[in-house]
Amino acid sequence: MGPLIYLRSQNLYTIQLGLKLFISQYNADYAMIMTGSVLSVLPILIVFLIGQKQVIAGIATSGMKG
Repeated sequence: MGPLIYLRSQNLYTIQLGLKLFISQYNADYAMIMTGSVLSVLPILIVFLIGQKQVIAGIATSGMKG
């Protein structure tokens, strides 16, 4: 509810608030919600796949002692 108080213009909405626009009182457009969810995860997935080797190396070295 916090972002709804601060953001007055729909141009400034976050992805979560934009997805909330597809839900009304009596129905929801699940296809658009799922499409928006997948599109919002894609940039994160791409960044992870590019830096996967560094992430795995960081996890492996953080578990080592000494």
